Amino acid sequence: MQWVKSMAKAIRQRVSIGMPAYNGEKWIGEAIESILAQTFTDFELIVSDNASTDATEQICREYVKRDSRVRYFRNAKNIGANPNFNRVFQLSSSEYFKWASANDIVEPEMLAKCVEVLDGEPEIVMCYPRTKIFSDASSAAEKYQDNCHLVSSRPSIRFIGLLENMKLNNVMNGMIRSEVLKKTKLIENYFSSDVNLIAEIALYGKIFEIPEYLFLRRLEKESSTALKSAEGVHEHYYPERKKSMRFQQWIMTFKNFAAIARVDVDVREKVALYTYLIRRAIWFRHQLLQDIIWLKR
Repeated sequence: MQWVKSMAKAIRQRVSIGMPAYNGEKWIGEAIESILAQTFTDFELIVSDNASTDATEQICREYVKRDSRVRYFRNAKNIGANPNFNRVFQLSSSEYFKWASANDIVEPEMLAKCVEVLDGEPEIVMCYPRTKIFSDASSAAEKYQDNCHLVSSRPSIRFIGLLENMKLNNVMNGMIRSEVLKKTKLIENYFSSDVNLIAEIALYGKIFEIPEYLFLRRLEKESSTALKSAEGVHEHYYPERKKSMRFQQWIMTFKNFAAIARVDVDVREKVALYTYLIRRAIWFRHQLLQDIIWLKR
């Protein structure tokens, strides 16, 4: 049995790409094509279909036939967006991991550039390229400034910089060391938990921005929670739950405290991090209070 494990390890791809999908027939083919066109080829593409009702399954199965690097899984029911994002990581086994949206496009050099950065600097736990935003034609994409190049040696500066600078979470589409991602709670089921996840990753090491525009993000109502209605956001996170999403600001705040408690950093850094979160809670006191007032209605 040992030689079997050794052989499996020897043929394991260096990068796993996880693509959660739901009713993505409109763009998933283009997204997959952009991944298969990468100059770096030592990867697997894991698609987890969240019980789509359109042609997503048929499209993906065609790619499985065409390319052995594509793996397709279908959930028996829609488990919600965040659990499906976690599922693609749980199905992976590579040294490096990258999430990929079924709506977006990556330039051919993206994987190669990310692997080069992570291979070259152990203190960097995540890297991402610069982003272009588009709604229809990728040729009309516009440059976006993420401002999340966080390479300070101090975890507190990286963590604070992430929460202060991030607006759209394009960073999440970068590449992460799998061993670091395993230390986190992944994407939990509350609003903006993806932002909290990247902030927690920043506690474990540096986040590096590749100064090239290699990621093209499609931003429109079908693909972005930021543009969905309240009902649409609820359906996105809790497809089978009727109750509204409550105490979201409280949960976000508590989860940040919990992430800091988990990480092993210097006492002075812990103090700086907790002090910042207390101040942040004060800044967001109106939202925190609104959660309580809403509950009493």
